[in-house]
Amino acid sequence: MTFAIRNKTRSFRVTVTPADGEPVVISNMQGDEGFAVEFRVTRTMDDKLGSLEVTFRNLPPDLLGPIEGAQVRRVDDIDAALAGVQLFEDGPDQDGADAGPSGFASIDVEAGYDGNLTRVGRAVGCRILSDREDDDCTNVTTIHALENLDGLLLGVPSQTFPAGAGTHEAFDYLRRCLALGPGNATVDLWTAILGVSQFQSPFHATSGDALELLRHLTQFLAVRWWVDDRQIWICGREGWANFGQVAPYLPGAPKQLPPLLRRPRRVDGGEVECITFLAPDVAPGELVVLSDATLTFPGVTPSQQEILRADVPPGVYRVQVISHAGSSSDDGEDSFTSTIRLRGMKGI
Repeated sequence: MTFAIRNKTRSFRVTVTPADGEPVVISNMQGDEGFAVEFRVTRTMDDKLGSLEVTFRNLPPDLLGPIEGAQVRRVDDIDAALAGVQLFEDGPDQDGADAGPSGFASIDVEAGYDGNLTRVGRAVGCRILSDREDDDCTNVTTIHALENLDGLLLGVPSQTFPAGAGTHEAFDYLRRCLALGPGNATVDLWTAILGVSQFQSPFHATSGDALELLRHLTQFLAVRWWVDDRQIWICGREGWANFGQVAPYLPGAPKQLPPLLRRPRRVDGGEVECITFLAPDVAPGELVVLSDATLTFPGVTPSQQEILRADVPPGVYRVQVISHAGSSSDDGEDSFTSTIRLRGMKGI
């Protein structure tokens, strides 16, 4: 199987911005130039946070020093990390402006082909570790990050919503506490999904984890929410009737996936897993199409093809989870790919 995309040059750029605001940029735009970097970014439609991991090998001291120094606050000791740090009752700034002065670094990962880059992941607040391997000959620096660690640690819910208050008011308040942008979670779309939605008794958002409070707020509502690209998104909840018959996915025409690297397969929960060339433009909650041509593989007999299509039929699917992985030192076909978990959408 051959694709023109195989002949394209893999490109990526990682930007680490320490607390002092002076960014450190590590790039590899030509595939065989620059520094050895590996990355893995996971974005999900579940009510969890996306994650990001980047590994560098043998960075020179002028880059390694600022990156290691970016971790002013260590997140494995929360009390110590937050000692003397300003906390925000209405939430830190969603663009991460409050994170730097509080000692949290931010990291952006961009990837693409032939120098055309798309951001595949961004996180504010990360853990940075360095170690040696290969008989102490290789210095390995790894960054682990959650999408909005700044919001989890710096945002402090401290408000009670009385009976009769709108549920979107509390939802939007907790969204701000988590330092998330509004995405598409407007009051108009919220009302389209739920109609007039008000608290029957006071709702206390006065302590604890804002993310857990969001789960508690929405557990019995016909709305689905998730965090992606430091924004919060909503749609109708699959299998639940809602006021305006809002669909359980983001609006827009189904996207075409890049070429598949192997046959799709069924995984847990009836979902379908596909592995493609890097797909930086595909996001959780969007629709994609698996066409008849996409699911046709060379060397497969017609009877075998029918069996495969019975397992994964052509149609429109919703993106549940997408993980991007890339490496500058591995030329194998798995070294610059997206692994996508899909759920079939009937009636589209």
